Amino acid sequence: MRITSAFSAAAGVRPATLREVLSAREDRARRQKILLSRYGGSVISFTPVAPGPEKTGPRFRKIHEAGCEAILDALFRAGMGVLHRESRSRPAGYESLFAVAGPPREVKRLVTAIEDNHRAGRLFDIDVVAGDGVPVSRGDLGLPRRSCLLCGGPSGDCARSRAHPTEELLSRIDAILDAVSDGPG
Repeated sequence: MRITSAFSAAAGVRPATLREVLSAREDRARRQKILLSRYGGSVISFTPVAPGPEKTGPRFRKIHEAGCEAILDALFRAGMGVLHRESRSRPAGYESLFAVAGPPREVKRLVTAIEDNHRAGRLFDIDVVAGDGVPVSRGDLGLPRRSCLLCGGPSGDCARSRAHPTEELLSRIDAILDAVSDGPG
């Protein structure tokens, strides 16, 4: 039995359809624009790294909760106010948007540090959108692209080409979560 199937059956999780994933992405982009027009500043868009069709359930909820906590903590420590926060859970996954009183490049540096330094940060997909609706990339800050969970190559390339079996990616995610749960705070 595949890992995803065993996990899904135990958690009552159903796979997201491609239509649901694309619709969630479009809705998130629409909501980002609304938040930018309403609040200005920057919008942080956060979703857990969730390879494969199953994007909800305990493992991804745990990643989402840890990521939201890390983002809020980092914003508080940096003195950047959260003007608005919204979170959603649907078959296409968990997501949160934060309208932030901070310059987009500064906010991107902050969330990149979370992705790079938090114990579960590799499982966080945190984007920053500027007032013009354009995402701020790692490259804009002179930083390297994120690496693949398994092979160390560019993660985007591996994801697009589906270079690795979903089961192996989920096993790696579970190993990271186990290390976070078992290790010192």
